Amino acid sequence: MSFLDTLRTANPRRQVLLAGALLAVLAAILVGLYLTVLHSPYRVLFNHLRTMDAASIVAELDKKKVPYRLEDGGATILVPAKLVDTTRLSVMSEDLPLKGTVGFELFNKSDMGLTEFAQKINYRRALQGELARTIMALDAVDTARVHLSLSEPTIFRDDRRASKASVTVIPRPGRQLSAGTVRGIQHLVAAAAPDLEAADVVILDERGLVVSPEAPAGPPALSAQAEQRQAIERYYAAKVRLALQAIRPGDAFEITVRAGPPDAAGGPDPDLFEGWSPSARHFPLQVTVSPPRLLSPLDQDEVRRAAGDAVGLDLRLADALVLAAPHGPAAGPLAVPMLDASPSQPASEPAAASAAPAGLPVQTSLSSRGIWLLLLLPTILALLAGAYVLNRRPMVRRLTVAQRQGYARRLQALLEQEEAHAGPRP
Repeated sequence: MSFLDTLRTANPRRQVLLAGALLAVLAAILVGLYLTVLHSPYRVLFNHLRTMDAASIVAELDKKKVPYRLEDGGATILVPAKLVDTTRLSVMSEDLPLKGTVGFELFNKSDMGLTEFAQKINYRRALQGELARTIMALDAVDTARVHLSLSEPTIFRDDRRASKASVTVIPRPGRQLSAGTVRGIQHLVAAAAPDLEAADVVILDERGLVVSPEAPAGPPALSAQAEQRQAIERYYAAKVRLALQAIRPGDAFEITVRAGPPDAAGGPDPDLFEGWSPSARHFPLQVTVSPPRLLSPLDQDEVRRAAGDAVGLDLRLADALVLAAPHGPAAGPLAVPMLDASPSQPASEPAAASAAPAGLPVQTSLSSRGIWLLLLLPTILALLAGAYVLNRRPMVRRLTVAQRQGYARRLQALLEQEEAHAGPRP
């Protein structure tokens, strides 16, 4: 009897039970197929997200029509397991303002219509965002905000303002900012912004308290006369450096310039530098040039001449030019300081030595290697000249006994042939 015949002959109650059992089996089969074939489990795409970051990612998933689920109050986003890798790469390839800030992706779009001022503002925003992202990547930091006040270039010294920065850092729950982390944030921000010192970076915590160390007291402010003197010294040092780079571009010279009398008690006269101009100097200069290595006497003369011409060396103003010891790693023996008398006079003239200030005589030094070279050079030249003369002289060859006898026989035969052709003598 078949199953259908059994179902027909069974009482109604049994028929209901058999039909229910059949439906349950079919439902179990369908559920199994869904779980094994059609259903894809969800996996974590991103977790531990901030609210702003989660909102940006969800908006991107909606735009791409990718199914997702939210857990942990929106801090965790899940997508189908088979879409995790491709979705993560797709989201990260977009210029999303993650961590609540915009970085240098701000310049990925065309901005040809922006003014220079707008470009500067965008650069500051991008730099602040990149610094905030880097700070928030630290293990103890949950949120950070960076504000930069960058200095503007100006031609007037009094209008210059140093760059400054302030950073608000909120640590993760249960964590505290250590002193090392605070110093690291200060140096990070200072290294990323131009003309910014670490001491000028102020860091606040979530309570608004300053956690960065106070800036140490700086040196006392210079007087106007001292600032003017430093500016003059930097001006002449720059001129000497440019002149030396022109004749020896591969050498790094250390140049020190001192303006004013060297032995003035309590400093030079406050009115000494009044009315100064590059074309009209009325105070002395002491210029010290330190080469990177030991120079030959010819090179020393060239350096002294170029440096003297650059500053307009004038002995009537008691100017002094000193070639100091080399400062490079391969400097060799110390060079003797030398004084240039005048840019228009050779350093070897007696008048230059007599005009030099007392205590700074003109001295020259010659190493033992130079002496040996001077002695060896004439010997080499004499040997070369002798070899040339010997090569020019003709060589006299001496004949052997057999060669002389053979030569005599050939000569005798030639004479006999000549007499035979000539005939008997009359």
